Amino acid sequence: MKAVLRRGSLSAATVLGLCLALAPAAQAHAQILVPCGNVTALRNAINEANSTGEDITLAPSCTYKLTDYDSPGHGLPSIKADVTINGFDTAIERDSTDSFRIFTVEPSGALTLNRITVRNGNVSDDGGGIWNGGTLTVQSGAITGNTAINGGGLFNASNATATLSSTTVSDNHATTGDGGGILNAGTLRLNASAVQGNRAADQGGGLGDFSPGRATLASSRVSGNSATLVSGGQGGGIWENPGSTVTLLNTSVTANAGGECRPPGSVPGCTG
Repeated sequence: MKAVLRRGSLSAATVLGLCLALAPAAQAHAQILVPCGNVTALRNAINEANSTGEDITLAPSCTYKLTDYDSPGHGLPSIKADVTINGFDTAIERDSTDSFRIFTVEPSGALTLNRITVRNGNVSDDGGGIWNGGTLTVQSGAITGNTAINGGGLFNASNATATLSSTTVSDNHATTGDGGGILNAGTLRLNASAVQGNRAADQGGGLGDFSPGRATLASSRVSGNSATLVSGGQGGGIWENPGSTVTLLNTSVTANAGGECRPPGSVPGCTG
């Protein structure tokens, strides 16, 4: 029997095929692309993402240098909603005599950073690199070379949640306070991450955990940090303040100046 091609059937099939072909594109999450080094575009993108929920994609192997603040003390607009910023060996750094941190996450905000380095923030306050009051996720990134009174690299406030995976927290400094790398008063989890080379003037060179903080370090390393209060001995690696809890899972705490973990015996599995 000879096949019969009906014009109406072909039209319907074509329309159906087009709909199916277009469906993935329609469902794909919208993105805002930010040209390499364009800080104005980055700030505009964050403001837009706070309103629309669009992901932000930065240029690969690029450094975005913040030569001034967005508002006093803040290098970039505060994160007030669900914002994801994707990079590929990308850095955001303060390059200014002005003092400001890089990121501030408000209690309503949820910030995800993928393959991004946060560098050289400096504040006479808490959280030199990142101050988190909401939800923070850092994947395959770095928080390095930042300075603050407490929480040189990261300050994780009470009621906040921070998860760092395959991330390095290094060479940060708490100038007169605690938590050279991280000060945690909320919920903190480190997965396959390193806290190294950080300094605190008081307690917790690598990590200072303060009530009601709950910190879990899994398959991670805390090494080469220092705390100098009373000539050392105040948790060069980890300080666990009364009312807080630190749990180590397959995690090493070694070669820290000022004691590995303090007070002695406070962190199960940590000696020295």
